[in-house]
Amino acid sequence: MYMEQRRSSKKSVYIIIGLILLGVAVFFGKRFIEEHQQNQEYETIMQTEKSSAESSFSVTQDKKEINNTVITTFIPLDEDGAPIQALADKMTAYSEKVANGTVETATNLVFINATKQDADAAISTIMIEETSYNLVNHHYHKNDPQIIATMYLDKETNELVTLPNVFMDQLAAKQAIFELLIKKTLAEENQEEKQASLSKVFTEDTWQTIPFTLTDDYLGLQLSQVDASLTDETIEWMYLMPIVNEKFTSGLLSAAYNSYQEQLKANEGRKMIALTFDDGPKSTTTGQVLDLLNEYHAKATFFMLGKNVPGNEDLVQRMVAEGHQLANHSYNHPQLTKLTPEEIAQQINDTQAAILKASGGVASNALRPPYGAYNHKVALAAQLPAINWSIDTLDWQSHDPAKINAIVKEFAYSGAIILMHDIHQTTVDALPEMLTYLTSEGYELVTVDELMNHQPLNPMTLYFDQKDSISYEGE
Repeated sequence: MYMEQRRSSKKSVYIIIGLILLGVAVFFGKRFIEEHQQNQEYETIMQTEKSSAESSFSVTQDKKEINNTVITTFIPLDEDGAPIQALADKMTAYSEKVANGTVETATNLVFINATKQDADAAISTIMIEETSYNLVNHHYHKNDPQIIATMYLDKETNELVTLPNVFMDQLAAKQAIFELLIKKTLAEENQEEKQASLSKVFTEDTWQTIPFTLTDDYLGLQLSQVDASLTDETIEWMYLMPIVNEKFTSGLLSAAYNSYQEQLKANEGRKMIALTFDDGPKSTTTGQVLDLLNEYHAKATFFMLGKNVPGNEDLVQRMVAEGHQLANHSYNHPQLTKLTPEEIAQQINDTQAAILKASGGVASNALRPPYGAYNHKVALAAQLPAINWSIDTLDWQSHDPAKINAIVKEFAYSGAIILMHDIHQTTVDALPEMLTYLTSEGYELVTVDELMNHQPLNPMTLYFDQKDSISYEGE
């Protein structure tokens, strides 16, 4: 009996040991199979992602393992088999951010590649994308791809297109973009902070590195990537198209350019008049002019004397905020044709500086020479498009609202530029009747810029209205 019990006990032990061994075998066998399947799945994913990357470029592969994350970057190669350095730098910099934790990721596989769309014969649109996978129970689960950056590659040079490259006149583009962005801040509560940040970006030429996108409707600026206090913005092409590089207007932006041309053609049918005011700003009258313009939804151009700007900064900033145009009328109203070139330049430059400072960064882009006195010498020294007038209300002479309005009613026509002075109360008193009459006649009251369809004006030309001008080049 005892022997039988011992044999039975041994048998139980053997069974238990066998079951344990079987369990261990099953466990490790299952683990081996899962790891094998995981490795196969990884190889399949790797091949799929590489094939995807190679659909746009020949690539070389850079792989690094950080903790439980494998980061693979497919760097594009040029026709000679060398890395396209502009793209390699951008992609490597991003992979380093992932590796050092600057870019947060909880994924196990990260693939960084570049896809190319041939936008036209000269430019390729490049999308740098991140595709990631999470490992769950030995199986990889794909996350939605993320676009890291949109860039543009010059096919001829294999260099990235920078924001200044998009434009023919880079200084004009810099000033135009800056002013348009400044105007966007005026309705915001933290406008001073944003204006300071924008000034820093554009003063230090950081603007050249702003990431951007080009669409048929607008220029997109990823300002937040160069200054965290700024938000991304868009600018309609209507304000920039005249200075866009022909390489883009004939290719990538051809649709936007055609739309712009259609808009110009449509504008030919608009009844527009530009109201202009000289000699201000003046604290007692200019604000009244602005109130009336606002009431009638009218825009105007203010040709300011530099000496009158300090102390009236609030009026200058209000002009900008309400959509009016700032312009130069010299510093203290001399007859410019009687001055030396150096004296002319000082009159203009001192006024430019005063307006720029008072407005928070919006510059004057036009000159009205005092008394309309203009010649080749003034044109060379001033280097600003000159705007005279086609209708003189003689408000400075008559100081009579009835006479002022009689002139406007007799001579008003589409494309006209009307001369007035915002320093006279009698001119202010004439405005309600004038604005009522012009709007009832179907005229849009616009800035000189809009009257000229936002076209770049020649700094050696004197303009009288939308179509009449005299060139002072070559004299």
